[in-house]
Amino acid sequence: MQGNDPAGVVRGTSFGSYWIEVCTAGSDRSGLDTVIAERGRTGPKSLRVDDVLVRLAGDEVEVTIGTTRVGALGAADSARYAPVLARVGCAVESSGIVLIDIEGHPGAHAKLYLPDADMLVPANAIDPTVPLFFALDRAGGVTLAMHKHDHRLIADATASWWPGTSCSAWVFLTRSGIELTATADGFPLPALAADRSKVLRTAWDAAYPGQPRLQFEALVYEIKAGRQISIRYPLIP
Repeated sequence: MQGNDPAGVVRGTSFGSYWIEVCTAGSDRSGLDTVIAERGRTGPKSLRVDDVLVRLAGDEVEVTIGTTRVGALGAADSARYAPVLARVGCAVESSGIVLIDIEGHPGAHAKLYLPDADMLVPANAIDPTVPLFFALDRAGGVTLAMHKHDHRLIADATASWWPGTSCSAWVFLTRSGIELTATADGFPLPALAADRSKVLRTAWDAAYPGQPRLQFEALVYEIKAGRQISIRYPLIP
């Protein structure tokens, strides 16, 4: 996941639903006050932030919002995420919430959204020559397997690295006119539905005009019919 972001930061996967309490004390609590004062609130009880950075800092997993340190992960969460962050080799950007009490006083809580540690690093290899199209947390999904044969294609494409449980992966989409061809590690994947393909092309043109090939984050999982892939991509407002 390294090498494509000029700031040396990668976006955390959009999959999963694990909210982590950030440990704050002393100057870290002052950092939360600073963030609230600088950004205001999105509501009476919370401030949503989308530039939370998680990185290894000595013996702890440090959490910052932008450039302001607001705390660190607790011992149990650090034990889960430190090996993954070491493997990624740089900071991971995700989302979080600063909880503020009903009177609007600076809150004592900061929660970080991260997926399960096993899903932070995709199971298959990234291609450093192809741009990444990272999804935001609010991103929509494109489901690839629509028919029985599609599940067979996905099983063949993921056979060499499928761990047997849901995992994050990279899928490549190649454009030729309005046609989008999906592959994983050189293996063909099912075609996208026409309506989703159109929306994705709009987002693609806005972010990467003229680029014929992009890497997209995907979730690979098992359903009754077989293996399934859902691509995450940014939506156009």
